[in-house]
Amino acid sequence: MLIEKIGVKNPYAWCNHNTTALNFTQSIVQIFQRLDSEYWSRA
Repeated sequence: MLIEKIGVKNPYAWCNHNTTALNFTQSIVQIFQRLDSEYWSRA
């Protein structure tokens, strides 16, 4: 598993991985918000 590879041996790499996942989630949320506002402005 990914956690076993980088999380146990290198906590710093695991922290970086979590930050990447967080940024990815935030960008998806922003995309959905943009689509949502475009949809409502059209309606």
